[in-house]
Amino acid sequence: MSGKRIILKFIFLIFIPLYIHSTQFTDFFLNILDSLEIYVEKNDSLKSLKFFYVLKDFDSTRYEPYYLMGKYYYNKSDYKKAKEFFNKTVSLYQNEDITYLYIKMLLLTDDTTFLKTLNNALIKYPASLKILKLKLLFFDKNNMIDSFPSITDKIIVIDANDYEAYFAMAKYYLSKKNYNLAQNYFEKLQKKNSIDKEYFLIGGEIYNGLNDYDKSIKYFDKLFNTEYDYISYIRNLDNYFFKSNDDSFKILISKALDRYPDSTEFYKKFFSYIVTKKEYQLLSSLDEKIEKNNLFQVDLFENMGKEFFKIDSYEFSKKYFKTIFQKDKNYFSKEAVQTFILTEDYDLSEKIISNMNLKTFLDSTFFYKFKGIIKYNNSQLDSAETYFEKLFIINDTDTTNIKLLALIFSKNKEYTKLNDLIESIKEKFPELSERLKGKYIQ
Repeated sequence: MSGKRIILKFIFLIFIPLYIHSTQFTDFFLNILDSLEIYVEKNDSLKSLKFFYVLKDFDSTRYEPYYLMGKYYYNKSDYKKAKEFFNKTVSLYQNEDITYLYIKMLLLTDDTTFLKTLNNALIKYPASLKILKLKLLFFDKNNMIDSFPSITDKIIVIDANDYEAYFAMAKYYLSKKNYNLAQNYFEKLQKKNSIDKEYFLIGGEIYNGLNDYDKSIKYFDKLFNTEYDYISYIRNLDNYFFKSNDDSFKILISKALDRYPDSTEFYKKFFSYIVTKKEYQLLSSLDEKIEKNNLFQVDLFENMGKEFFKIDSYEFSKKYFKTIFQKDKNYFSKEAVQTFILTEDYDLSEKIISNMNLKTFLDSTFFYKFKGIIKYNNSQLDSAETYFEKLFIINDTDTTNIKLLALIFSKNKEYTKLNDLIESIKEKFPELSERLKGKYIQ
């Protein structure tokens, strides 16, 4: 036997058994891996972990067991645990799918390395729709709407009909209040027959912005009794209000007030409706609901007080202004001052007018006039005279003040001042001058 043939025989005897042994090991590994995959799909925690540790002990350099366990915890929404397994997976092996899942775990766990890892992945996989969409999801999650176009443009180049890209652009233009462009992108989504709740929200907002109230109502109607329930009441009340569907508005506002009795927003909307439609008979109903729910909100109470003042319901007006003043001792409004005078609560009226800042001529005339009236009604005639005189000096055309000043001069027996006042108005108000002369000068 030649030397060459002896060497070949030696190689055959040594390596063939090793090859058979290696093949058996590989078959064993793959069989156990198949079992792990089955139990991962069944969400069987105990058996999945059992087969994982067998595979890990058998060959810790294989990525597949870590990958499958990462998927197991991902399916259970345990993203922190899933990230640990995917982290190990990418240290052993990487492809587009594995990289995508790993980066997604970084996003879902708010990992600070997310952006750096994602940008590096996009260098390696620049045309990966899945990874591009993760960046879009990151922008959306962090309300970085202005960054949407930088990603959607790339996505649309790859897939001209991509749903997420069009949806993002609808949201982008909605945020800019460019409702027409938002509608253009949104209408491309309608062919998908989406049942996503955010889809209905964006559609409702877009058509509300376009004043297409019927379409807006249709979308928001689908969001009642969801996490968007509150905003659906808000928007559809606006929709019914602006399309002058009064019956539907009243039905919906009644439901909203029952469902959200502590929300001042719905009381404001009901109040706005009452004032705009001049249905003042509903104010008492609104007042009952506010009192029943022990509600307080400064703007609402001030507006209620002012509207009751306008329709001469001074006791209702007084209730709202008094509540505001009890909570804010620096509160002032002209309607509140007059309300307390008309309801003969002069002390409270004086406290409120004392908070007034005199910035304009009209402010000064108001202050002197009503300060004088308060002092007069509190029988402080000297002080009343002082304020009425100051008002006459800066405004000698206020006939109400002239009458009050003449009355005060008469009560204070200031006859010389009274006579001078009557003479001073003779040219401007001859008839009033004669009446006052006949009334006070004997």
